[in-house]
Amino acid sequence: MNAVIATALLVAGVLCVVAEVFFPSLGILALFAVLSLAGSVVFGFRESTELGWTFLVASVGGGFGSALIAFKIFPRTRFGKRMIVDGPTFSSDPAATDPETRDLLGRSGRAMSVLRPAGVAEVDGRRIDCVADGELLEPGTPIVVTALDGNRVVVRRAPESKPS
Repeated sequence: MNAVIATALLVAGVLCVVAEVFFPSLGILALFAVLSLAGSVVFGFRESTELGWTFLVASVGGGFGSALIAFKIFPRTRFGKRMIVDGPTFSSDPAATDPETRDLLGRSGRAMSVLRPAGVAEVDGRRIDCVADGELLEPGTPIVVTALDGNRVVVRRAPESKPS
């Protein structure tokens, strides 16, 4: 009888892990999964030590295995791609970026602080937070904006200025 209860709890635990992926439960299904898997181990050990170890390995393997499948493999399937909505990215949604920085690409200015790599630069009379790409830049170094990565402004030493 203990083996039947242990098997039922093991199946219920694995199903709760999978259900956690599909239904937002704020961790309640995960709690039921852990309790069910722990209960299956307890009932397995009540039957025999060998069966208890079998259910312990099955619980750990089944719990982690179903979580791996549900979180890593399922989203890559055709059905998973249809169920999961992609959020906006900075490149696909210009509204996600700061409107003040959208027009800075290719503009020139001067470093106002040491850029190691982050610091402050002045571009077109505006102070902007920026990140130097590849080297430390001293204050006053001429810079050019080379990339906009979301709200991150990437600058590089202007081509006409050589380090002294």
